[in-house]
Formats: sequence, structure tokens, C-alpha cells
Amino acid sequence: MSKRGSISRILLALVVGSIFLFGCQEEVYIPKPRAYIRIDFPEKQYKEWSGICPYRFEIPSEYAFYSAASKEYPCNIDIHYPYFKATLHCTYAKSENLWEFVEKSHDYAYNHHVKATAIDEHRIAIDPTDVYGVGFDIQGETACNYQFYFTDSVDQFFAGSLYFSVAPNPDSLSPALKFIKEDIQHMISTFSWENRN
Repeated sequence: MSKRGSISRILLALVVGSIFLFGCQEEVYIPKPRAYIRIDFPEKQYKEWSGICPYRFEIPSEYAFYSAASKEYPCNIDIHYPYFKATLHCTYAKSENLWEFVEKSHDYAYNHHVKATAIDEHRIAIDPTDVYGVGFDIQGETACNYQFYFTDSVDQFFAGSLYFSVAPNPDSLSPALKFIKEDIQHMISTFSWENRN
């Protein structure tokens, strides 16, 4: 047997042995990247909300409902989004000292600065209905994701704070937050004061 023939047989044996060795192993599991469930959003339809309170606006008709926050303050209402495990807590007040309520609203928004990665303010001004205020887009792992307040610049004040009843994970909440913020923007754009003196 020649030297060349024995080297060829050894190489052939190594190749065949490698195929059997690596070909018979179990499949290696490679974990998939973490993902979040897809949310099927309901169709947006609105209805007017008005009660005994001196204001009115439109809220979603199919996937949200409201309740009075307390018997003592019937014009403080909660708008519940059970599908998203979220609640928009709304507060109403009538006072000659609006500046006190405005300052408290800014304090409430900036109390989240410890966990917030950013707090973006945007102006709210709807002249025909005398709705003037500020919205706070609170980003990061915070308890509240969006707040706003507005006044009629005379003696009426209205504020809202959006809370989710789940762990504050901005990545997983982002689609639901965007969807509900569109409803809040619609609510603000349709807001009007009633029984103005």
C-alpha cells in the first residue's frame, strides 16, 4: 500500500467520522428574541358624555366607560379602558384661585421625574371653547404615562392622569398608550364648558 493511498484512507475516515459525529447530535436550541403579544385594537367610535357637571366631551363608545370617582365629588370621573387595563382619572374644580390648581398639576407631573426618562410639555389651546392648558407626555418606567390640565381662564379647571394597572414597561405599553392618547386628544378637542356665567 502506498503512502498516498493510506493518507487518502485516513482523510476519508476522518471526513466520514466527522459526518457521523456531528450529524447525529441533537438540534441545538437557539432562543428567540423577547417579543410582546400583538394587540388587536378596536375601531374608534365616540359618543358625547355629559352629566350633571358643567362640561361635556366625547369618549369612546365601545371600549371605554366612565364612573364617578367619589360621591363627594361627582364631577371627578374615571374613564376606564378594561381591555388595556388603564384608567384616565379626571378632576374638575371651580375656584377663583386657578393658579393653585395649575401649580399642583405641574407638581404632580414632575413628581415622576425620578423614574421618567423625559417629560415633554405641549400647549393646549382651543380658543372657541375657552380650553387652555398643558399636556405632559411622561416617558420611562413611570406610574403615570400622560397628564394634562386646562382651564377656562376664569374659574373652571379640569385635569386628567392616565394610569395602567400593569408593570410600567414602556416597550410593551407603547402601542396601547399611543391608542389611548389619541382618545385623550379627541376628548380635549371636543371638550366644552357648560352653563358659563
